Amino acid sequence: MRGGPRHDYAGRVPERDDAALMADAQRGSVAAFEELFARYYDGVYHYARSLLGDDGVAADVAQETFLRAHRSRDRFDPGRGTFRAWLFAIAANRARTHAPRVHRDELPLEHARDVVLDDAAGDAFFKSVRRELVAAAVAQLAPELREVIALKYQNDLSFSEVASVLGVNASTVKMRAVRGRELLARKLAPLADRSRARAEESS
Repeated sequence: MRGGPRHDYAGRVPERDDAALMADAQRGSVAAFEELFARYYDGVYHYARSLLGDDGVAADVAQETFLRAHRSRDRFDPGRGTFRAWLFAIAANRARTHAPRVHRDELPLEHARDVVLDDAAGDAFFKSVRRELVAAAVAQLAPELREVIALKYQNDLSFSEVASVLGVNASTVKMRAVRGRELLARKLAPLADRSRARAEESS
């Protein structure tokens, strides 16, 4: 169909893909890069937050990532990989640069079962505690495992994209993902037990 953007079955105009937006940004479109910024800022920030454990430093990393991406936008080549893999590779480098500034306070999980099993807690509180415990468990992973978990499962990158970001092969990424998930499952066993108990109570 010619003469206008294609619509999906519900009549909506589908989002333009990252490569098309980046091509426009390379031609000087500010609006195209702003759309990419809106699409990925939160993901880059939370990725940096997962690695560094510091809100302020994560915000610095996110800001620097997009500044560098904009300045070096002409270097992006869609034939060599996706935009998001290219962007997160910049974020990974910025996070490693900032890592020496950060002192991570390891959050204890020893009392996770006691907290999670507090039946007086409401659903909202339970969900909040669960998020905090998951974040604490991720924070205790080795950096190379934490990177993979943050990219693959928190930002939904493919294994090949994660490999591109980290500069390793896909097999290494898959092994790290398996190891990271095994360790998280072990650390978060109390949450799994409590989730099963709540499901049984409500059935």
